[in-house]
Amino acid sequence: MGQCLLAASDDGRSALAFDQVTVSAAGVGRCGDKNYGEVVAVATDVHSFPSTVSNRASHPEPLACQPSARRYVGWNVAADDPTFGESAVIDPGSGQVADSWLGPARKLGPWRPVSTTSSGLYGPNLWQYMSGQHWLACVLLPRDAPYPGSVRGGPVGPASGAYAACWNRSVFAREPVSCTQPHTGETFGVASLDDTDRAALDGSCADLVRSASGMSDPGRSGTIAVEVQIASSNVANAQSDSAGQASCTISVVGDRLLAASLTGLGDAPIPWA
Repeated sequence: MGQCLLAASDDGRSALAFDQVTVSAAGVGRCGDKNYGEVVAVATDVHSFPSTVSNRASHPEPLACQPSARRYVGWNVAADDPTFGESAVIDPGSGQVADSWLGPARKLGPWRPVSTTSSGLYGPNLWQYMSGQHWLACVLLPRDAPYPGSVRGGPVGPASGAYAACWNRSVFAREPVSCTQPHTGETFGVASLDDTDRAALDGSCADLVRSASGMSDPGRSGTIAVEVQIASSNVANAQSDSAGQASCTISVVGDRLLAASLTGLGDAPIPWA
C-alpha cells in the first residue's frame, strides 16, 4: 500500500482471471516523477477480498475498493465500510508508521468524491503467480497521467490535480479538461437526486468544497462561485429538480481562468492562469 504504478498497464492481464471483472498486472515501486496510479489496499490472498456472486460464479467486487480509496486521499469513511489490506506505513519498506497518516479526515456528507471515481484491480503476473503469490490490490487511477509525487492524504499539487475533475464552460455542457490547462471550474463531488434531498445538497456543497480545498472562505470574497449543478438528459430542463445527478462545483466569477486544481490549496493564493 502506498506504492505507485510505474507504467500504464497497457491491457496487461494478471494470472488471476475472472469472467465478470478484469484484473490487470503492472510494475509498482516507490512513487517518483512519473506515476500512473497508487495502491490503496492489498488483500494478501484473493479469497479474502470482498466478492460478489453473479450467474452462480463468485468474483472480486471492484466497488469494495472505494472505502479504501476515499480513506487514502483523506475522506472520512463510515466505520462499517469494508476495510482490508490497509496500513499506516508512511513509506513502504521504511518501517515508519504515523499515528494518523491522513491527518484530519474530510467530511463527504451526501457526496461521492470525483477524485476516487476511477480504480482498478491488480494482481500477480504469471511468474509471480507461479511462485505462489495470490494477492489482489486496489489501485486508484488518475484522469491525467503520468504525474509526480503521491495523492495520499490529498495534498495540493500535481498529484492531486491528476485525480481532479476540471472543466471549461460551453454552450450546452461542461467540457472536461486537464487541471494543468487553463479552466473555468472544478467538480469536487457528485450525488444522486434520487437518494438525497436537494436542500441538503445545497447546504452541504460549500462544506464539501471547504473540506476538499482547505479554503476557509471557498468563495474567496466573491471571486469563486460555489454551486450545485444538476445534470439532465433534457438540456432545456437542465436546471430543474428532476431526477438525475447533482455536481458540487466551483467556478470563476468573471473572465479569469484557473491554472491548477484547488484541492488542498488552503488559504494560499489562487493559482490563476
